[in-house]
Amino acid sequence: MPSRREPCLGSPLVHRRLSTLPAARKQGHARLLLEWLHDEAVRLQCEQIHLDSGVGLDRTAAHRLYFNVGFRISSHHFAMEL
Repeated sequence: MPSRREPCLGSPLVHRRLSTLPAARKQGHARLLLEWLHDEAVRLQCEQIHLDSGVGLDRTAAHRLYFNVGFRISSHHFAMEL
């Protein structure tokens, strides 16, 4: 049975925010973090990793990275400002 520190065991690992400071981009930090996240999800016996990402032209490089490490778009998330 998983402990509080090991939440998956058949459930998805959900990562909501991934951001790199502009001065630190293009140095491989995000890729290393995603590789660690993958390895940790495997260790915790997760079934999937879910990653939410904003949209817009400023997110193109991030989305390219997500595709390159194996993520795919599985749904759209809709929001309405009130």
